[in-house]
Amino acid sequence: MPPSDDSAYDEPTEFDDPEIEAALTALGGMSEAPLSQHVEAFENVYRVLQDRLTQAEN
Repeated sequence: MPPSDDSAYDEPTEFDDPEIEAALTALGGMSEAPLSQHVEAFENVYRVLQDRLTQAEN
């Protein structure tokens, strides 16, 4: 498996929402974590973003 090239990504965007910030920050340390933790972190980001989209629609 080739090494990852993190230089392809822009600097993280800051949000005015601490829950979004926390969810995205949790993704930052996933490269060494077990796959099961990756799934949990992505599911959390998905849940937080879905919550915000639902709030924006109301």
